[in-house]
Amino acid sequence: MISVILPLYNGERFVEAAVRSILDQTVGRFQIIAVDDGGTEPTLARVEAMREAIEAGGHHLDVVVQGCNSGIAAARNAGAAIAEGPYVSWLDQDDLWPAERTATLLQALETSGAKVARGRMRFTDLSPGVPRPWVRDIWFRGDHPGYVLGALLCHLDVLARMGPLDNVLRGGYDDVDWFMRLRQAQVPVVDLDAVTVIRSIHESNQSGRGRNDELLQAVRNHIQRSRETA
Repeated sequence: MISVILPLYNGERFVEAAVRSILDQTVGRFQIIAVDDGGTEPTLARVEAMREAIEAGGHHLDVVVQGCNSGIAAARNAGAAIAEGPYVSWLDQDDLWPAERTATLLQALETSGAKVARGRMRFTDLSPGVPRPWVRDIWFRGDHPGYVLGALLCHLDVLARMGPLDNVLRGGYDDVDWFMRLRQAQVPVVDLDAVTVIRSIHESNQSGRGRNDELLQAVRNHIQRSRETA
């Protein structure tokens, strides 16, 4: 069983494809944890409409309703609180998993003895021609290191060891902070050359507009922790 934490916020037009990419994995039974983070679109209803297809494949759908918009870190934490494991993954509502993704990461965990297996990410532009100052052309040139939660698979006990994501970092830097903590905690990680998540860039991306002050705060947190453990 692999628990997949799927935060939902105004992603009605994307989420069906995201869930389908989980169901299309070549191996694995999935506990899909859909966390409704208080959006105005019926994104959760789209997922609920897929319940029959999810359960017909031997998978399970759990739903968490936040009630109000608390940010992606809070949504991810709410999903993690009911993850059954023994493995955990994340998927954003507008991203996709390649079909061999889970098989590749599982094999890496089993053969390496690592606690976290991380692949690479590829970007796709769903809104070409729409001006977005934060978009960089280099994103679409080949693959990139997977420093996003959607690129990895980990053992459930890693979540307990790492603690929750930082709810204060609402601008898309909660995973940056988590990866820095992961390294500080010396959790064994195996990095793969395979693409394990396809990230969608479009006019309504939230993380792409993350505030620079939150990135600086994540770095400050890292420096402070380093000093405390020195």
